[in-house]
Amino acid sequence: MQFQRAIINEEGVTYAIVTVEQETLNSKTEREGVRQLFESIYKKIPLILQTNGNNGIINYEGRTDIIDYLKASMLQ
Repeated sequence: MQFQRAIINEEGVTYAIVTVEQETLNSKTEREGVRQLFESIYKKIPLILQTNGNNGIINYEGRTDIIDYLKASMLQ
């Protein structure tokens, strides 16, 4: 399995985004496995999982304040 990932610092908030397949985000077992893997790498940096859905809509899983910020920034 390959992942695209990035560490982002915006407006004083640092977080990591990992792009996963839609099936990974939909499966609790796979989602938790990926989350554990990358939390061990990024330690104390909040982790956001993202998928580019089949319908073209980006879906997120993680801290709601960061997700709200990401969604709002996409609308601008």
